[in-house]
Amino acid sequence: MQRGETERLLALRRYGILDTLAEGAFDRITSLAARLLDMPIAIAGLVDADRIWFKSHHGIAVEQVDRIPGLCATAIEGPGLYVVTDARTDPRAAANPLVTAAPWVRFYAAAPLRTADGFNLGTLCVIDHEPRHVDWDRLSILETLAQVIVDQMELRLAARRVDALSSELMAVNAQLRIQATHDELTGLWNRRRILEHLHHHLALARRHRQSLAVLLVDVDRFKDVNDRHGHLVGDRVLHEVARRLDAVCHAGEAVGRFGGEEFLVVLFGCTPEQTARAAERMRRSVSDGPIRVDGGATTVHLSISGGLAVGGGDADPQALLRAADAALYAAKAGGRDRIEAAV
Repeated sequence: MQRGETERLLALRRYGILDTLAEGAFDRITSLAARLLDMPIAIAGLVDADRIWFKSHHGIAVEQVDRIPGLCATAIEGPGLYVVTDARTDPRAAANPLVTAAPWVRFYAAAPLRTADGFNLGTLCVIDHEPRHVDWDRLSILETLAQVIVDQMELRLAARRVDALSSELMAVNAQLRIQATHDELTGLWNRRRILEHLHHHLALARRHRQSLAVLLVDVDRFKDVNDRHGHLVGDRVLHEVARRLDAVCHAGEAVGRFGGEEFLVVLFGCTPEQTARAAERMRRSVSDGPIRVDGGATTVHLSISGGLAVGGGDADPQALLRAADAALYAAKAGGRDRIEAAV
């Protein structure tokens, strides 16, 4: 296959129009061509590698024909109108099966569907069962309507590109929203998002007279992990700690990375006993099992300490966090791997 034909077929594929459903915009053009030129048949056909596929057809119930020998395939070889006044006597068309059998083509006139970059993708043609003389002024209508078809194809292509760009933009915006609210390393909510969650649920607690607690968690001796195994292993360990904390969160509980190796858990609507059990559940999720990274090549035993502060809807968020931080400091001072409640 010649390079020019390869490029033409690529251009045809670019429009994504082959084997699509009938569309009124195209059907109205073929109907108009038949009516204006007083022809029984009008076809908007696209020349594929081995077939001529009809995007729209008026007056004939055929979806496609073989490319060879096809009048349309010959018509796209020239830049302008292609006319056969009597197919029975024209050597270019005499062997065509549409001439020697139904629909008994005699007169054929076609204008190429020519793209702006110069590819003839197919034709808009009109057909009669009887020979005709050429009326070039009237047939110029065919060229105009062929360009309208190309314009429709360009509009479809532009719409597809807009849809693709819109989908891409939506994906980018979704990713940006995730980046704005989630910690890149752990996948948990970041500091800003977990604090927004805290403020929102304090307002809910005030409105519905519910309790609220915060648990500030710190990984014990995490610096030793980095010093011994390196920061890459440290990052993977931190990711696993985050996964475990998130995995044991129940309804009304949310966890985010607060900074470094610290995590903040917000517990909404829990009784003091439920809050204490939740804090212990968090601690045990990390302390009860070793963390294995690098496919098990590295095993790290860790514990976490936590400071728990409970308040109502009238609690000040900064005061709650300060109380939880003081309780966390007490847990560290008391031997680590424990939860201390603020007094």
